[in-house]
Amino acid sequence: MYLKEKPSLGYANSLWSLDLKNKTLKTVAREENGLLTRWFPNGALKFSNNNGQNNFSWIKADGKTIINWGFATLPSKCFLTAAEMYCAIPQIIEPRLKLPDAYLKNAVRFNDVINKIDLISADYLPLDIPLAQLDADHLEVYQDKLFFINRYDSKLYS
Repeated sequence: MYLKEKPSLGYANSLWSLDLKNKTLKTVAREENGLLTRWFPNGALKFSNNNGQNNFSWIKADGKTIINWGFATLPSKCFLTAAEMYCAIPQIIEPRLKLPDAYLKNAVRFNDVINKIDLISADYLPLDIPLAQLDADHLEVYQDKLFFINRYDSKLYS
């Protein structure tokens, strides 16, 4: 079980792992502004914004970084499988934008490109999504099909 504080750029957030069997509490991430995570069987996707730098990474259950991605996006805009990751990556993030607060409050919309990323080679393959405006969120893969909600119209796409 994981415990975390409500994410905000305005203050440092932490994340803890609670082992109910052994009754132990361990720090996974400590004092990172805007800390957001999304957990999968092979680790978590983590976003933080420290000193105005948007950081997006893949971490192990103990908090150790597997890879720092060279792009900024939010964990809800990605889905991690055993071999690949699907990510909706904003084409432009304004430098003064206060993430994740602005996104969580629906104060900003992005224009995303969804990429399929090989976890071994880190090769990116942009997917052809025929939408004029795309701000993909809540990405999920089910039976080898990608599903997401477009925040511009709140509709489900695959």
